[in-house]
Amino acid sequence: MVVTKEKIFNASQIAELLAYHLTDDDRTDTRKTVRIKHPRWNIDKWPQHIVATLIDAIAPLIDANAFVEQVLFIESTISFQVHVDSGYSNSRVHKGILIPLQCEHGSTVFFNNYWSNDAAKFVRGEDPSGHEKEPTEQFIQKKHERVTDYTKIENYTDKPFDLELYNTYLTHVPYENLHGLTVDKIVKWSPGDIIIFDRNQLHCASNEHDHKIGITVFTTLQQ
Repeated sequence: MVVTKEKIFNASQIAELLAYHLTDDDRTDTRKTVRIKHPRWNIDKWPQHIVATLIDAIAPLIDANAFVEQVLFIESTISFQVHVDSGYSNSRVHKGILIPLQCEHGSTVFFNNYWSNDAAKFVRGEDPSGHEKEPTEQFIQKKHERVTDYTKIENYTDKPFDLELYNTYLTHVPYENLHGLTVDKIVKWSPGDIIIFDRNQLHCASNEHDHKIGITVFTTLQQ
């Protein structure tokens, strides 16, 4: 289930988080179309207190047994393809918390489809991001699985994707890669808002933006 909470962060908090993201250090990975920063929770020096306050504020929406597994600041000039952030060999993945920091026009498309295996991208046909350089080892444990057989996706329909939604939001995704998927919710990015979603839910960026910066906080349930 996708939940949106509006105006959780104020302008000064957003500015502090952006300033951290835009400062190069050993947690920065800059590539042609994507810049990633990966501060470690309770280890690195970064504005963790702002994000921690957020997590406290949304506690009723997150299991009390959950903890922060990792945090990613992501700046992108491309629109990410269909994927799932379910981690690796982790049956206790919980919620993802998406925090838009900077974006004029943009959305995240959440599908009414779920994946119970490792983190993956879904490419039934062409893989537009197949040539992209993978993040360095400190930012990712291993490459996302490349799923071409959709029959194990929960709620897979084996029907063509909605053409109106495709032409409005998803023209950057090869149409065949959306076959059998249906949309749950399309959430507009608004800096200061937060978007909470299940980590095993398929999602992707819309085609609306030229540049955006956001944070994703990944939580996992304790044993």
